[in-house]
Amino acid sequence: MVPWTISSLLFKKLVFKKVRNMKLSQVLQNNSKKLSNISETPQIDAELLLSFVLNKEKSFLYTYPEYELTKEELEKYSDYINKRLGGYSVACITGIKYFYGYEFIVDKNTLVPRPETELMVDEVLSILEESSDQQDLSLIDLGTGTGCIPISILKSTKKKDIKCFAIDISSDALEIAQKNAQKHGLGKDIGFLKGNLLKPLFTSKILKQRYGIIITANLPYLTKKQIEDSPSIQKEPVLALDGGENGMDYYIELFKQIKTLKNNYKPESITMLAEIDHTQVEVFKEETKKAFPEVEVIIKKDLGDYERLAIIVIKK
Repeated sequence: MVPWTISSLLFKKLVFKKVRNMKLSQVLQNNSKKLSNISETPQIDAELLLSFVLNKEKSFLYTYPEYELTKEELEKYSDYINKRLGGYSVACITGIKYFYGYEFIVDKNTLVPRPETELMVDEVLSILEESSDQQDLSLIDLGTGTGCIPISILKSTKKKDIKCFAIDISSDALEIAQKNAQKHGLGKDIGFLKGNLLKPLFTSKILKQRYGIIITANLPYLTKKQIEDSPSIQKEPVLALDGGENGMDYYIELFKQIKTLKNNYKPESITMLAEIDHTQVEVFKEETKKAFPEVEVIIKKDLGDYERLAIIVIKK
């Protein structure tokens, strides 16, 4: 038994020696191939995870291809790769996601910001640019999650004195949103409220009568079937995804609350921007017409040429 034990120990030492001497370029190549079975961007995923492990910029990976990873770095990287193979997104693994050029903290309680949602930020910035400098505006972000939408808007606009509120039904999500606001120096510029859509504004009475209100709503709009058919989505909070039978439950409730907002505060206008799935355009238009027969629904396409953003303007 002794010789076998010694041989086993020698074998393990040889294996670890080999592992310790693995070069960065080879590690990256090997793991890019592994991820090609589950990811549309295997190379990018492998790069992001390795950069995160090494705490280096992406340029380091190609500037120093001969760099030899330590045993600890390899083990950590292997763990991240396995999580990615298990269906977790890169953002869920690293706890970081870039949105509109800004870095945001994400965790299991928040929806990972999607590139297509940047269209909403673009449109709000256009609205703000066209508005008068004297016009009094409130920005209300519903289902704020990471807070990426209002934070990106406030960071990117030149317009000052916008009264901003970020609302979410999840206390855990609001905690992350507040951390992101502080991270970007906006901790005192956004009022964070817990509750169902606009209701916290009604009960707190902190929203004053203002000339213009902009509502950004990236609410849960996926159907149960869409969630069931997407393993990667299942790794994210269901509360931030499930929009009911046809995906419109939250928007139907929001329309009712917007009527209350209009009656109570009598704003000059209410502009609502809502992210929807491209398969829901007609049902969204139908539900909007039921609530506001006189309102036109404008649909904008995202960079993937999918109908993604619905905009409605409700006048006084």
